[in-house]
Amino acid sequence: MRLLFIYGPPAVGKLTVAKELAQLTGHPVFHLHQTIDLVTQFFPQGTVAYSHATRIIRLAIIEAAAQERFPGLIFTYGYGNPTKQTDDFITTVIQMVKKQGGQTNFVYLTADKETLLERVTQNSRKQTGKIQTKEILMQTLQERTFGKIPFVENLVIDTTHLSAEQVAQQITKHYQL
Repeated sequence: MRLLFIYGPPAVGKLTVAKELAQLTGHPVFHLHQTIDLVTQFFPQGTVAYSHATRIIRLAIIEAAAQERFPGLIFTYGYGNPTKQTDDFITTVIQMVKKQGGQTNFVYLTADKETLLERVTQNSRKQTGKIQTKEILMQTLQERTFGKIPFVENLVIDTTHLSAEQVAQQITKHYQL
């Protein structure tokens, strides 16, 4: 299985790009908010129980997809204020996929702040528990550091002036999907 690990700050276009990529590749999308929306029904964000539950669910789904020999899976993730716990999660994902004969490819999406502020209020974000206001986005960007995962090879794409389709095409070309 090839795991396409798409990450970046809020409103950069992770899910939009993932959906375009799914259309091009036929791979299913596992969006981070699927677990966030589920787990926050039981545990508040920021609690130990929340972190534990989201980690277990995400790892279980990725591992099951690898064991079932999915040709590919597209996973979106927010890598802000990295900790030992988040880095351990990523390392575990890489090892699980590799153990099943697969590989993990990392795509870091970035955009300028003005573009993020413009995108955060789009109607498509209202269908999930995503950040939806400029004020909360600004607060999040001030409180958290979003950047590349330093210990993996990254394809970096600035989405500021690109459509989701153009970004997905760059990913498919780069990784020969």
